[in-house]
Amino acid sequence: MASLWRQARNLEQHRLEPSSVMWEDVAGLKDAKSFLQLFVIVPLIERERTANIKKRILLVGAAGVGKTYLVQGLVSELHAVPGCYLYVLYAEDLWRNRVRLRDLRETIRAFSPCVVVIDGVDILKVDPRADETTSARVDLLETLEHLKDYDTIFIGLTNKPWDLDPSIRDRFYTQIYLPMPDADARNRILRNLVAGEASAIGDMECRSLSERLAGFSGADISRLVRHVDMEQIRALQRASHFKRVTGPSSTQPFMIHDFLTPCEPNDPGAMVMTFDQAAHDNVLLPEMTAADLWADLWNSVDTIKPSVTEDMVQRFLPFQQALDFRYSRVDPYFSSFESH
Repeated sequence: MASLWRQARNLEQHRLEPSSVMWEDVAGLKDAKSFLQLFVIVPLIERERTANIKKRILLVGAAGVGKTYLVQGLVSELHAVPGCYLYVLYAEDLWRNRVRLRDLRETIRAFSPCVVVIDGVDILKVDPRADETTSARVDLLETLEHLKDYDTIFIGLTNKPWDLDPSIRDRFYTQIYLPMPDADARNRILRNLVAGEASAIGDMECRSLSERLAGFSGADISRLVRHVDMEQIRALQRASHFKRVTGPSSTQPFMIHDFLTPCEPNDPGAMVMTFDQAAHDNVLLPEMTAADLWADLWNSVDTIKPSVTEDMVQRFLPFQQALDFRYSRVDPYFSSFESH
């Protein structure tokens, strides 16, 4: 019993807590979300009717398309299954023996139903020169076999399917390809990222920017928005004049009248001052209008280059055709469920 509780503490270190990412926040990937609901949420709720379904899922897609974000959103959906948690293990930790799956099997079995995500599973490729890789690969294969009859769902994540060991790939019964975001998905990702900053950006402007972001992944668009946010910080560092303004206190429910904000030299009340000379706890970022934000985003597109090249996208095409939401070995129950 003491050993089991020690294992339980080890497993709890990998538990993914609910975050601010909700299911509806995951832009695009509509088909992938539908399939995860079918292959994760439904089997956990309808356990008797789905007892024969092999609950192993492989998410394949380029870096930054939203695999990890999708998993974070999945946590919010698990509220429908009381006592069910999601655990994230990194394949690199398995490879380096920082985590040993065989030591967690009894705990996973005892804590089922649960969802176990293995991120970067492609690192466990066949390499005759690496004993660690062989050991971790065998450990994973044995664990998938040992837990096949329990309410444990395994989800593998990979952005290098060509490196994936076929013996591992074939153990993941349902394999789903996550495409690069289309214009509508990019538009929604962009709106989600700037919603709290300037919601007044017009739909036409946002759509034109989304069209220009063709080839950008969700992570790339996030980098673009962060770049613009950081430009405000850099503007503070470059400022030569500040003026006093009124702004809300970050700790008290009242306004403060002695904030400093950068300004033009000819603004009323402008004082010659550098950022280093200003009291940093009283510095207020200048208010950014929707027009300013849109202009900064538009002008920064050429600075932030897409991380996924066209050659990389082409390399995924054979896997897209082979893995794209396979129904061939799915229980008929799911087909009837999807038709409603």
